[in-house]
Amino acid sequence: MSTNNQTKSLEKKIDNDQVDISELIKILFDNLRNMMIFTLLFTLMAIIYIWNQPNVYRSQALVIPTDIQQNVGSSFSNQFGGIAALAGLSNNNNDTADTNIAILQSRVLIEGFIVDKNLMPQIFPEHWNNSKQDWNDNSPGINSAINEIQSAIQVKNQNQMKIISFDWTDPELATLWCNDLITYLNDHIRNKKIIEARKSISFLEDELKKTSLVNNKTILFNLLEEQTKNITLANVRDEYAFKFIDKAYLSTTSRIRPQRAQTAVFSLFAGFSLSILIVFTIALYRKYSSLFWPKQ
Repeated sequence: MSTNNQTKSLEKKIDNDQVDISELIKILFDNLRNMMIFTLLFTLMAIIYIWNQPNVYRSQALVIPTDIQQNVGSSFSNQFGGIAALAGLSNNNNDTADTNIAILQSRVLIEGFIVDKNLMPQIFPEHWNNSKQDWNDNSPGINSAINEIQSAIQVKNQNQMKIISFDWTDPELATLWCNDLITYLNDHIRNKKIIEARKSISFLEDELKKTSLVNNKTILFNLLEEQTKNITLANVRDEYAFKFIDKAYLSTTSRIRPQRAQTAVFSLFAGFSLSILIVFTIALYRKYSSLFWPKQ
C-alpha cells in the first residue's frame, strides 16, 4: 500500500512539473549566450582541423579492355581440347577485364610498381631528406606504401569501359601515376603472356619429338603457330590489357577533398544542435534530479 502511494505521489510530481513549449523557449533564451559561444568554438575547432588537412586531387583515365586475350586461341582450344589446354590455349580464359582490374589493385603489382619506379620518397616526402638523399628516420615499410597506393585507386564501370581514378595530394603525381599504373599493368600482363607462350612452345616442341603420328604432328604444329602469334601480338601491342580512350591530364585533375566550405557550414549547424541538446539535458537534469535522488 505504501509503495503504491509513493508511486502515485511521484507521478503527480512529474505531471505538475511537465515542461511546456514556452518553458523550453525560455530555457533557450536564458542560455543563448552560452550556446552561441559553444557553437562558435565548435565551428572554429572544426575549421582549424579541416584547414590543416591536405588537399586531395583526383585524376581519371578512361580505358577499354582489349579483345586480344579473349579471342586468341579460343578456336584452337575448342577444336583440340586437352592438348590445347596443356599448351596454354584453354578457352576457359580467366584474363577478363575484371581479373585485370583485380591485378591492378593487387599488392603484388603495386609493390612492383613502387619498387621499379622508386616511389618510396614521393609517397612519404615528409620522411625523406632530399639533400642527403636518405630517410630522416627509419624508412617507412613497403606495406605502408602499398596501402597508400591501394587506397588511392578507384575503378568505375562506364558501359563497356572503365574509369580508373587515382587520388593523391599532389595533382601532378596523381596524373602521372594514374597513367603510369595502367601502362605498368599492360606491361605486366603482356610479359606474363609472353612467358606463358614460351613455356607452351617448349612443351609443344617436346610433344612433337615424342609423337610420330601425322595427325598429332599437324595439331601440334597448329598450336605452335598459335602460340607464336601470341608472342608476336604481345610484342607489338603495348596496350595489351587496356587501351586508353582518354588518358589522365593535369588540366582535368580536380580537388575532391576536403570540402572546406561545406564542412564549415555543417559544423555550424552541428555545433548549434549539440548546444541545444546540452542545454536541454542540463535543464531536465536540474528539474527532475530531486525526484529520483532526493536530498538527505
